[in-house]
Amino acid sequence: MCSWDRWFSRGLTFLGAGMLLLSACAEPPRARPGAASQPAPQARGPLKVITVAVGAPILSLSPRAAITSGNSVVTYFEMHSNGLTTSDARGRAIPQIARDLPSLDNGTIRLLDDGRMTTQWSLRPDVTWHDGTPFTARDLLFGYRVNSDPELSLADRFAISRMSSVEEIDPHTVLIHWTGSYYLGGTLGPMAFYPLPAHLLEADFNLGDKDAFQSLPFWLSGYVHTGPFRLARMEHGSGATFEAYDRYFLGRPKVDQIVVKEILDANAGYAGILAGEVDVTIEFLDGGKIASLQDQGFETSGGRVFTAVGPVYYLGFQAAPELASPKELLDERVRRALYLGLDRAALADLAYGGRPTLHAEAKSIIAPTEPLWAYVGDVFAESANDPPRALQAFAQLGWTRGADGLLTNGAGSHLEIEVRTNTLRVPIATALADMWKRIGIDSKIFTVPQALQQDREFAQAFPGTDLSTGGQGDRILPRYDGNASSTARNGFSGNNRNHYSNPRATELVNRFNLSIGEAEQGRILKEIADIAVEDLPLLPIYYYPVYATVGRAARALDDLDGGHTGGGGYFGGYVRTAYLWERT
Repeated sequence: MCSWDRWFSRGLTFLGAGMLLLSACAEPPRARPGAASQPAPQARGPLKVITVAVGAPILSLSPRAAITSGNSVVTYFEMHSNGLTTSDARGRAIPQIARDLPSLDNGTIRLLDDGRMTTQWSLRPDVTWHDGTPFTARDLLFGYRVNSDPELSLADRFAISRMSSVEEIDPHTVLIHWTGSYYLGGTLGPMAFYPLPAHLLEADFNLGDKDAFQSLPFWLSGYVHTGPFRLARMEHGSGATFEAYDRYFLGRPKVDQIVVKEILDANAGYAGILAGEVDVTIEFLDGGKIASLQDQGFETSGGRVFTAVGPVYYLGFQAAPELASPKELLDERVRRALYLGLDRAALADLAYGGRPTLHAEAKSIIAPTEPLWAYVGDVFAESANDPPRALQAFAQLGWTRGADGLLTNGAGSHLEIEVRTNTLRVPIATALADMWKRIGIDSKIFTVPQALQQDREFAQAFPGTDLSTGGQGDRILPRYDGNASSTARNGFSGNNRNHYSNPRATELVNRFNLSIGEAEQGRILKEIADIAVEDLPLLPIYYYPVYATVGRAARALDDLDGGHTGGGGYFGGYVRTAYLWERT
């Protein structure tokens, strides 16, 4: 197999969720006239039910919600929705709705003389939507139209923006035309290319009223997709119930229902796990509570705790001059001094509940578990953990400590810096702000309210700093891509919500996307990392620990390592094999 095919077959991370889904009392999805409904399940004795806890309100089921690392709802996307591909237990792309992956060897990937590319996808003939309607090429063509519309707030156009068109060859074959070669073109998961039911939505979309389209009942109480579980009930402020879809193309799920409970109080969720009232959690508890859970004998009583290495967790600086405050943050020398003032190792220790893994502290733009890390190495190793050097650096910039202990410049101004975070990361943000206070920074915490955690426009308008993740592997690269800024023109869907722009970095990201072999990608990634060290638009803090728990009465997540977190991967989420979960 050629190096191009090896790269396509391996792919890189992803998942993630969008359109508003709150309703005071939602009904099960209803089929349009002529569509087959789900067959009535035969009697099987007592229902097998698995209860899942999420730490954020269920505002969405489609990829639109995949904008914050704290939104654990998006982690369960593949429980109810599917894409062309997912991942295997080793994290490599495998077909899902597609019958197989495109390949250079059999001609389904073609590199054209003018630099463009095509990929031909064959679809499984046995896939149906939750209302019984067959899935066809028309649904991919319609999905492309919706996903590529800049007026609609979908989560990710990283792959879609590189497509020039999607063509139907026959009802079960599509040909995707690309503007150039693209290394992920043969590994399109549900986040990269989100299929939509044309038979339910196309007529409304063709009316041209985008606001009305995004407010359709489909997005509120009638969500329909192709995954192993179908939406049965949605209860505002409580959660949602999903029923096994009897006609799921990989076989009927082994459990009858998955009940997703909104538990916004982590202490209440922790108690529910210990009491056996919650069977599965992913990214629900922080490191401290996981350590406490283990100390309480959760594992010795039959429960299981899983830890996976996630993406880089970093502190991002606002780079848009019209938004940045204070303006000093636009100076990379100030950002460098601020990084030196952080005890990165202590922050990693806190994130891991006092039990950090070997590679907890982030010293690179990708984790050491990623194949391309060998080309990059720990380029940030000497960039933090040195408060005395931080004070020296500030002194060279004209900042000295006043009687109040705060750094003051010649004009008598202080450095007032906001640290923005979600509700799950308040302890990290608080510790970080305290470290800066110890070197004279007037730092304050801003906790984003739950009601705004899915607001893309709000997310990109922070004034100072923002704690976030960029996604696993090369998923972080859009954060260094000036063309991926989150703006009104793209419906605030760009992943670069820091608005960082360096023409050389943008060029290198584009070259990476067009590259074929691993060695070439490694060399390009090293150049990007070198620029990242020089400009410091993002400060790596730790490699995000992904904690999952499975109670003694459930069997789930045995293949956790092959998945990816939330909206953090291009294919293959942690719940991609939910149809195999079992109630023991």
